[in-house]
Amino acid sequence: MTAQNNAPGAQGKRAGAYRRIQHKGKEFYVSSRLYRVFVALRDEGVRSTLELMHALRIADPRSSIRDLRKMGIAVGDVWCQTPDGTRYKRYFIRKEAGNE
Repeated sequence: MTAQNNAPGAQGKRAGAYRRIQHKGKEFYVSSRLYRVFVALRDEGVRSTLELMHALRIADPRSSIRDLRKMGIAVGDVWCQTPDGTRYKRYFIRKEAGNE
């Protein structure tokens, strides 16, 4: 056989490879991992990294939060402290006027 089989082309953003998010009048196309983190923070409120890891089965959700922030989605955080003095962050999507 001399004919080569070419690999199928990658899907574009609008072909279903990505999920669509509408946030504050802007439209974003994100991977399934980013979409799950966004929805968890938007719908379920303030969540810690550990809660996101267990709920979404993502090894390190902080990278997803970083990517969402780079896209312009306002992900807020607040420092919390346990009774023994251990500090950790809890993340949330900021709800401002005009937020969808």
